[in-house]
Amino acid sequence: NAEYMGFQQPIVSDGHKEMALLCTLLASRFLFATVFRVKKSLRGPANEWFDVLSGLLRAGSEVRWWFAVNALFAHPQRFADHLLVCPSNEVRNAFSKILVFLCHVSLQDGIVDRSPYPDGHYPDTMLPITETLQPVTHQFTLADFILDICLSLLRREVS
Repeated sequence: NAEYMGFQQPIVSDGHKEMALLCTLLASRFLFATVFRVKKSLRGPANEWFDVLSGLLRAGSEVRWWFAVNALFAHPQRFADHLLVCPSNEVRNAFSKILVFLCHVSLQDGIVDRSPYPDGHYPDTMLPITETLQPVTHQFTLADFILDICLSLLRREVS
């Protein structure tokens, strides 16, 4: 893991977006397919995985958008799986730390012009209605979408 972190640092600092996107793809696939699918103990300290992803997510708005759309919103069950259902406290903490960091750094990206959901919809909870029952123009940040899906977990029964 230390070798990977040393490798990815020049990628992020030099502004190589394509390389950062590829590293984010590989890291997120490994993280969700292997690391976070633990029964007893996590493979390596969770903070190291957070450090890897946070370094990549600093690379730019395209990397953050790709991660949110492809690693999170394309698999909406991940929110409940890794925040509520997961038996490992370390996985829950690492996943929530990634979400908080992503929300924080994505605020600098400003308003997004499309929904991160695969079908492009906006959840009902994000559609304010005016007195004339006309939807208000959508002006949300990526953090708004992440927070909305996390808050929607409060209204959900998880088995």
